[in-house]
Amino acid sequence: MPTRFIDLTHPLLDGGPSWPGDPGISVAPHCTLERDGCRVSRVSMGSHQGTHLDAPSHFLPEGCDIDGMTLEPFFGPARLLRIPKGRGEALDLPDLLPFEALIRPGARILYHTGWGENWGREGFFTEGPCLTLDAARFLASRRIALLGMDTSTPAADNAQAVHEVLLGAGVVIVEGLANLGLCPDSFTLSAFPLALADADGSPIRAVAIC
Repeated sequence: MPTRFIDLTHPLLDGGPSWPGDPGISVAPHCTLERDGCRVSRVSMGSHQGTHLDAPSHFLPEGCDIDGMTLEPFFGPARLLRIPKGRGEALDLPDLLPFEALIRPGARILYHTGWGENWGREGFFTEGPCLTLDAARFLASRRIALLGMDTSTPAADNAQAVHEVLLGAGVVIVEGLANLGLCPDSFTLSAFPLALADADGSPIRAVAIC
C-alpha cells in the first residue's frame, strides 16, 4: 500500500491567527525578482505561532529550551484518541480511562476533540475544551513522551498548572494540530521543531505518515 502523508499543520499566513497578546505573524517581501533578481521574505512571529510545540522553559524556570530537547519524541508511532468536546467542556480523567492501555511510557498520544475546526474563528484560543488537572496528572504519571491536540492549549482556564504538570514530567506538548479527523487511529508522527537556540517553543511542520 502506498505511503500516505496527512498534513497536521495550519499554514503560517501573513496576519494569521495568534494567541491573544502574542506577537502577530507578518510575512512580507524583502527582496523581489524584479528588483533584486531573487525572492526573500521577512518573517516575524512569536515562538508559539500556529501549530507548534512547547519547550519546558515555556513554564518551568529551570526547564530546557528547544535546543536542549532530545529529538526522539518528535518522530515515531502515535495513537489518536477521539474525544469529542465542545466549547469550554472539560476533558477529564474518565474521558481518558477507556484508552488506558494505549497511554503507556514513551507513547505519543494525540487527542481529537473537533475544536480544531474552529481555527481562525473568534474564541478559538480561549474558549476551547480544557484538560483538567486530574487528567494532566494521569498522563504525566504514565510517562508518555508527547501529548498533541487540536486545541490551542491543553487548558486555557488552568494553563499554568496543567503545563507545569506535563512539562515537569518531560511530556512534549504539541498544540494547534490540524486535520486530525482525517487520520487513522495509529500512524507515524513527524513533528520536529525549528532548531531555535534559547527558545521556549517553536512552530512545527506536523505530518501523519500512514
